[in-house]
Amino acid sequence: MSKWLFVGVPCLTCLSFLGVGARPRPISDSGRVAGDSFVFQTLGFDHAAASGRSVEGRELLEQTCAKLRAARWLRATIWQRLHDAEHPYESTAILTLGPDHCARMETTLHAGAASCQHLLVSDGHAVAEVERFAGAEKVAGGYLPGEQPGPARENYLRRHGCTGPLPLLVELQAIVPQWQVQTGAWRDRAVIRLEGAIAPGRGGGRAAGFCRVYLDATSRLPLRLEWFKHADPRRAPLHLEMEYRDLELDRALTPQECASAFTYVPGLEN
Repeated sequence: MSKWLFVGVPCLTCLSFLGVGARPRPISDSGRVAGDSFVFQTLGFDHAAASGRSVEGRELLEQTCAKLRAARWLRATIWQRLHDAEHPYESTAILTLGPDHCARMETTLHAGAASCQHLLVSDGHAVAEVERFAGAEKVAGGYLPGEQPGPARENYLRRHGCTGPLPLLVELQAIVPQWQVQTGAWRDRAVIRLEGAIAPGRGGGRAAGFCRVYLDATSRLPLRLEWFKHADPRRAPLHLEMEYRDLELDRALTPQECASAFTYVPGLEN
């Protein structure tokens, strides 16, 4: 699995700022127990009526990816926690994506007692990035690559972590050959949990191991992802957890909301 999955939304610059000297205390691991409160239940969803066969994990994941591919608008709060002895962090990002590579991502990253903020704003042509750390602010701007909307601009936003869950789920489709499907409840909502081991040689070194994907049982949209550094999750603690909170597709912004979200005005951003 690519390294970006472990950094994801938090900016790499913030992680470099928050060095060992800036982190006098570790991040609490209280989220490990709370995040795994999955209760097995039979939901009755998992049979294809036409054939009577059970729905497979890859089929469910493809349904999710198809919904995300079709969406022109996406909004979510993305929460992450990395349980790593050397570089632990916790982050929250508010992400808004619109048509033609309009994007806005506001990230706050905590590492021990220190924190930093990162803002990325794209109007589909120009892009601005703002980093705030220890009272200092750094602003950079430029233009998205390419003369027209296309893969170059999409890849630019992805490299900066400004992307929804689709690229991550597509990569999981490629590196997890077989998914086990479970149904149940997680935080009082009906979910489908997919879990599987990453195929040897496909996990990009340290990312190899075992992963879980929690889908809303009704919408099939992703709620939570978990990674373990061993193919048997009972033999390794939770390494990375990620949640897509309040994920919403295709609720278009008004022109006024677009101007506010996708325009960077120096001095007006908090």
